[in-house]
Amino acid sequence: MAEATAPDPFAKDAFADIDRLYRSLMPFAERVLGKYGYLVPAGATIDAEGRLNVVGAASGDLPVEEAVAGIYAGFREQADELRAVGVVTQVQVPDGAGGDGVVDAIAVELEHLYGKTLRIVVPYMHSRLLKRVRLGDSRVAPGTVRVWVVPGGAGGPGAGAGDQPS
Repeated sequence: MAEATAPDPFAKDAFADIDRLYRSLMPFAERVLGKYGYLVPAGATIDAEGRLNVVGAASGDLPVEEAVAGIYAGFREQADELRAVGVVTQVQVPDGAGGDGVVDAIAVELEHLYGKTLRIVVPYMHSRLLKRVRLGDSRVAPGTVRVWVVPGGAGGPGAGAGDQPS
């Protein structure tokens, strides 16, 4: 018989923070994509007091990888004052048809001080005429630890499998 384990007291708070960040970053991405047709990387944080802070978009002049690296570098500098971070980017992912085709998608990387990480990728279609995006089905996977990296442990920079910045 399996031994019962106590619930993780931090998991509920971590997922509440992650959900709050996601619910902030996705509407932002939808609005920007609808209006401009492209998305530069942007981030948001939840500080130690529980305040949500949108840190804004990175410069559109930087390559996406450099912009994302800059956002995470800023998060690492403030890590002692934060408990959760999120970054939203525009990426391309396999279209799922089995060939070499790709589709545009919104990627939201979420990380919590307590070690919880998620990567949520949502394919979309952009209507230039209506200036809106139509979202596809979400793909959720474990994320990558980038801010609260344990020396000698897991984490470090790296893109999610199977997608490239667009």
